[in-house]
Amino acid sequence: MSYEKGYLRIGKLSKIDYPNGKASVTYEDLNDSTTATFSFLAWQYWMPKEGDQVLVAHQSNGTCAAVILGPVWHDGHRPPEGQEELYRKDYNRKYWDAYQRYDHKALEYLEVITGTYDIKPTKDFTLTVNGTTVVKVKADGSIEITAPAGIKITTPLITVTGDVVADGKQVSLAHHTHSGDSGGTTGEPN
Repeated sequence: MSYEKGYLRIGKLSKIDYPNGKASVTYEDLNDSTTATFSFLAWQYWMPKEGDQVLVAHQSNGTCAAVILGPVWHDGHRPPEGQEELYRKDYNRKYWDAYQRYDHKALEYLEVITGTYDIKPTKDFTLTVNGTTVVKVKADGSIEITAPAGIKITTPLITVTGDVVADGKQVSLAHHTHSGDSGGTTGEPN
């Protein structure tokens, strides 16, 4: 089949080449004829599924020259990875440096940044895991942590400026004393 002029057609995806960002399209109104593989017009990897309707832009030289609308994957620009139910957003053409990916099959979200990663909310920022463990960085400069199973810190040094409140009581780490077992008190820490 050939076309005298370039135009748009609607068809259904019949076979998807996930790693290369391409698919074949079936036109029901043309006796269910199926095309060669066409590239998707895409800068993000988010592939539709087989059977989905797509808009195809055919060029004037026939059905072998067409694009499924979205940024185009081509020999010099292929998805860095590809599979069904994967959403991936790359932030530049140098793959693996800065991207987000969500794998629905694995229920896994990943964000990778090569370099500095700043989060700059103007209000509170809250991270909640499984509905019970919460880290809240508040706009007033305070941080609240709720950790029902405890907090483990592994580090050779912790620096604290100021006092500590433990069990509702304020304790000075720099100026506290202990009652001695002989009735006296100890001196302040060195």
